[in-house]
Amino acid sequence: WLSKSPDDFEDEYKPHLSIDYVATRDIKEGEELFLDYGDEFEEAWEEFLEDWQPLGGQSATQWNFVNAEKPLRSKKEQDWRPYPANLELRCHPSVFFGDYIDLQQEDDEEELWPNHEKGLALACEVHSWNIDEDDTYTVHVFHPEYDQAITRRHVARSMIRMVDRAYTTDWHRRDAFRHWISLPDELVPEAWRFDESDLHDNEHEYVEEDDENEI
Repeated sequence: WLSKSPDDFEDEYKPHLSIDYVATRDIKEGEELFLDYGDEFEEAWEEFLEDWQPLGGQSATQWNFVNAEKPLRSKKEQDWRPYPANLELRCHPSVFFGDYIDLQQEDDEEELWPNHEKGLALACEVHSWNIDEDDTYTVHVFHPEYDQAITRRHVARSMIRMVDRAYTTDWHRRDAFRHWISLPDELVPEAWRFDESDLHDNEHEYVEEDDENEI
């Protein structure tokens, strides 16, 4: 398939393209690897940063780190002391389905909140903080496929986290940075490389077709 042209893949609907990275030296355990996106990308990024301004306010990641040990506000408390408008509370999905008691004993946050669980977290409200009992919370959890919220008691602080509201983060902005990533010619098979002469030929054919249609 390395010898096929882009046109040969027009009717292909399965991914075949992949890039093999071959190390030219030993890589130490834990060593970070970097990709060079090319000079054009770097120049565009530097130019973008000159005028870019952050939205302001804490992100959910920052908030969760700073407030990890602080109690959460109930729905009533938020009436006079609301959370930032770009953030909202979410509960671990197991809270809604009722199998959270054993799970919330987990001390490792990465085990408790793997990336796929973060995406499945459900909207919830804190009804009360059971400070005099077991330092847990009573919450109302909402599921998009059910009409009514479920009330759960004895929910540990670790099962509740703050998330960014949809479309409030920097990458959702209209002026967010967007730029293609180039590949050096030597990494692209000869048959796949772009030929500017083909572009000019196609433009010429397109103009001729338009002229014929006008006539």
